[in-house]
Amino acid sequence: MNAVAPRRDLVLLVADKSIAQATAGLLQRTHALGMRRIDYAIRVHQQRDPGCRVDAAAFLRPFASRFEHALVLFDRDGCGSRAPRREIEEGVESELRRNGWGDRARVVVIDPELEAWVWTPSRGLASELGWDGRFAALREWLSENGHWPTEAAKPPNPKRAMEAAMQARRRPKSASTFRRLAEVLRFQECSDDAFQKLKAVLAEWFGDPLPGGPNLPGVGMGNES
Repeated sequence: MNAVAPRRDLVLLVADKSIAQATAGLLQRTHALGMRRIDYAIRVHQQRDPGCRVDAAAFLRPFASRFEHALVLFDRDGCGSRAPRREIEEGVESELRRNGWGDRARVVVIDPELEAWVWTPSRGLASELGWDGRFAALREWLSENGHWPTEAAKPPNPKRAMEAAMQARRRPKSASTFRRLAEVLRFQECSDDAFQKLKAVLAEWFGDPLPGGPNLPGVGMGNES
């Protein structure tokens, strides 16, 4: 009789390659996230943000017996709903509960979009955007060009600000940009509610009470068999 294969730790359903790359980068920084290393897989929904919002339960149903937990991440902008972030999250989580996941799945809606997570006062951010690590110069340029009001904690349109800053330095933007940022930015400086939820969920599920204990290698975005 064949033995039943153990469940893997986590399957992530994300809206695009940028979120996939950012998540893969974050999951390498287990100590900063307060979690052990995990065995995970990432899937990108072909219908992007709207697909994650309306189809997550159906998409992830076949994975419920193969993974301990599921996490869905997508942007509020472009998802097809104008409801508050938490209301969207609760609606998708409710569907997941009814489709085989019970309390083993969570949803993180990034408001307005992924770029909101990168705007922290960081030399690493300034370097990745092409500003030679000079965050003060980057901040001043964005303010002078109407992308970041002096009194605001973050640019009102984080995506437009990021693209403008990179274009000014003729720096190409790609999905891998978000992985590199996820690998260097300080988590303590990101107060975004959606990011804080992501951290809390990962720590709840995979928190390692024994620092320095045995860890599993993280598994990236290979196809499922």
